Amino acid sequence: MLSCDVAAVRVSGVDQPTLEIWQFSDGETMGDQSHAGRDAEQYLDAVGRMVVPVVEQSVGPDPEVWTDEIVSRMTLPIGPGQGFGAMALGHVAGRERGFTSLCQRIARALADAAEPMLSQAIAHERLTSEREQYQRATHVDSLTNVGNRAAWDAALGSIPSDALDSYAVLSADVDDLKLVNDAHGHAVGDNLLRMAAGVMRSTLRSCDVLCRVGGDEFLILLPNSGESEAHAVGRRISAAAAAARLPERGVSPRVSVGWAAFDGAWDTTVRTADARMYADKREKDAAQAAEQTRTQPEKPRRRRTDK
Repeated sequence: MLSCDVAAVRVSGVDQPTLEIWQFSDGETMGDQSHAGRDAEQYLDAVGRMVVPVVEQSVGPDPEVWTDEIVSRMTLPIGPGQGFGAMALGHVAGRERGFTSLCQRIARALADAAEPMLSQAIAHERLTSEREQYQRATHVDSLTNVGNRAAWDAALGSIPSDALDSYAVLSADVDDLKLVNDAHGHAVGDNLLRMAAGVMRSTLRSCDVLCRVGGDEFLILLPNSGESEAHAVGRRISAAAAAARLPERGVSPRVSVGWAAFDGAWDTTVRTADARMYADKREKDAAQAAEQTRTQPEKPRRRRTDK
């Protein structure tokens, strides 16, 4: 390429800038990042902000763009003034020669040809990034940072029809949230919801989908799971929640959980999980009431006095 021995290309106008180092030897082109010099990125970033090429027919050791000893160097901005990136070409020691006018014209043509391609790639990357940010903003619950109702609907819609029978659903509810809000304030209630979501997320696999679909209501999608697996996950969530404590109040998020394997329709599957969740809630309420009765001190009996 242009009878040069080494080249470096720095793409800067993207979210994740890249540096490519190339060697040209005996007609072969090789990418070799180990030949990147200590100053390569900084030097090429500076060149990328320039508007004219720089041709140095004789150079010293600094800046070190390549680890090879360079005797002449040509650097060109890609998209002058726009910061798209830069390209550098060099001749190594032992093959002393400068850059002819023809070499310079070819190098400029290459840099000019790269500009529209980079511009298009940068625009595509920014559009993709903006789309992902929008997708995240519209599919994430801002309080708990788990999925929201839109994320739940999207997750169900993405399941192949031939894989539906391998899914199960958990319905989870953070009990007594209103009592916590009334007793300690909504800030504590919000922290309790965040803690409950964190407990659930830490109990689940990376492939499971956790979404907050109401004030204190969560739905969980479990791939490759039947009723027994879903029931076991529900028990683990309830136990992990009971063991958690909010530092500022010592309150634990009591989580009731119901489960169901896919039964042919998502609405009936969720209703089955909801019914089991409410049964779990009633069982916990009954156990809590019995415990309070057992631990409540017995009132002294009044003595009867005869008139």
